[in-house]
Amino acid sequence: MPVSHESAQLALARISLADQRSLRQALRETTRTTAAAMAVERISIWLFMPGSQVIRCEYLHQPGQPDASEGTLLHREHFPQYFSAIERQRAVPVADMSHPAILQEFLAPYMQPLGITAMLDAPIYRSGDVIGIVCHEQCSQPREWTVADVQLAASTADTVARLYEEAARQQAELMLHSHEIHAQALEQAANIGRMAAGVAHDFNNILHAILAWGDLLRSHLDEDRDAVMLLDKQLEAIELGTALSRQLMDIGHHNSSEPMAIDVQAMLQRFLPALRNAAGKGCSVTLDCRTPLSRVFIDEHELQRVLLNLLLNARDAMPGGGTIHLRLYEAPRKGNIDQGPYVTIEVADEGCGMDDATLQQLFQPYFTTKGSNGTGLGMTVVQQVVTFAGGFVDVESQPGCGTRFFIRLPRIGAVNG
Repeated sequence: MPVSHESAQLALARISLADQRSLRQALRETTRTTAAAMAVERISIWLFMPGSQVIRCEYLHQPGQPDASEGTLLHREHFPQYFSAIERQRAVPVADMSHPAILQEFLAPYMQPLGITAMLDAPIYRSGDVIGIVCHEQCSQPREWTVADVQLAASTADTVARLYEEAARQQAELMLHSHEIHAQALEQAANIGRMAAGVAHDFNNILHAILAWGDLLRSHLDEDRDAVMLLDKQLEAIELGTALSRQLMDIGHHNSSEPMAIDVQAMLQRFLPALRNAAGKGCSVTLDCRTPLSRVFIDEHELQRVLLNLLLNARDAMPGGGTIHLRLYEAPRKGNIDQGPYVTIEVADEGCGMDDATLQQLFQPYFTTKGSNGTGLGMTVVQQVVTFAGGFVDVESQPGCGTRFFIRLPRIGAVNG
């Protein structure tokens, strides 16, 4: 039986963390109450991370699907009009062309892949500041939001704010521990990226000048074959330097990325021939995905770059050849079962493996086990791309027993969402 908006507001006012109810249980009751009254297919709760440049999905409810604590990140640089509106308005309705600038930001990367036809978002306030957002999403037919819808959305946001206040008093450190760790990792990755990009920019300018003078010199050495050969070797080395500087600059600039809700299974099926070609004749690549997967929010080309880096490392770990196993599934991160499952991409090899000392340094810039054949930036790029998308990179390895990488990406929607 449908629930009226007025009845829903009364029910929301009575939800609390009393009687040993957990925050997750209270959020479930809150989102279900609002979803039933408003007849929407998705309600998600997002909180700002330190600095207010990123919002992180903390909870997602979809009627008929298992609820989940999520970890998807949306960055202000990709949705500037939306972030600005959230800070100025009590509620932001996005239906048809009611907010054309925001609609344009969200349509291709978020709304269309998830089948969303309209959104109604309400900011969550604490002590007068916006700390998060409650997002109500329609997935069937286009919808014009009513005044009653806007009032209920605001009441839902107020209820969520109150519940987080109660949770903060009861167990702040436990609830925020994982969030703070991720925020620190994101900040560290950004600092490394900015420093590397700055150095690489100046370095790249110098290399381009050397290349220009080298090309000019080459035009005067056509009759001296030995000199031309030596100069070509020098220019080849400089080209490697420019490639390295471009990679460094990529680490520091994410504003050129284009994240969107993607189907990882479909993407990997398209990318598999390229991965098999990169693995070479000595290595085979298998793909195992037995169940449908939820969508994730990430730049598809950056995710392909992550997978290529991991595959090349797996290939190099098996100089005598072998099999590289790719597996796709959804599973909780070890030690964080209550957070719900992540879309997991597992890349496993049968190679030499790594000892504990190597594992401890694996993601540090310029650390490499390949000597002069490696830049020491591949795994830094892997970690930064995944962290920027709200995910995690886990590794299991022992000497002589191969290595398994787990790329864990937060879900932006449930299976078939």
